[in-house]
Amino acid sequence: MKISLLIFCLLLLFRGWLYRQLIHYRPIAARELIPIQDEAFLASIAEAAQDKPLDLPRLRDLAFSLTTRQLAFTFAPASAHPDTVLATGRANCVGYAALFNATAHELIRQRGMESKLEVIHLVGKLYLFGVDLHQLFRTPFFADHDYILLRDTRTGETTATDPSIGDYLWIREVRSE
Repeated sequence: MKISLLIFCLLLLFRGWLYRQLIHYRPIAARELIPIQDEAFLASIAEAAQDKPLDLPRLRDLAFSLTTRQLAFTFAPASAHPDTVLATGRANCVGYAALFNATAHELIRQRGMESKLEVIHLVGKLYLFGVDLHQLFRTPFFADHDYILLRDTRTGETTATDPSIGDYLWIREVRSE
C-alpha cells in the first residue's frame, strides 16, 4: 500500500515532465485569431493583467488561468468562437485554444507588446513514442488537436501549451516541434 501511494505521489508530482517525455506535438496547420468581443470578459482580462510585468511565462499563466476558469471540456460538437464558448462554458480542444489565443492576444494588445510577444494557434498531431495517436481513432473528433505556441520575439524563447489537456492534467507546458 505504501509503495502504491509513493508511486502515485511521484506520478502526480512529475506528471508534466513525464507527459513531455512521452508525448510530443507536431504542427500541421495554424488557425486565425478570432478576437473576443465579450465586454465583461475583456474587462476581466484587463483587471487580471493590471500592473504586472508581462513576460512569456506570465502571459502563458494568465491566459491559461483566464481560459480554464471559464470552460469545461466536452466531447460534443462545440463552437470554435471565443465569445460562443464563453457563453456556453463548454469547449473541445479547438474552443479552448481559440479562447486562450484570443485572451493572450488581448493581454499583449493591452500592454502594447505586439512586437515583443507572439501567440500562434496551431493544429497538430500528438505522438507517443513516435506513433501518431490520431491514427488509432476513426472519428473526426480525434483527427487532430489544437494547442498554442508562445514566442518572445526579442529572445527567441518559445513555449507550447495545451489549454484543454492542461485544464484536466494541470500541465501548463507541452513539447512541440
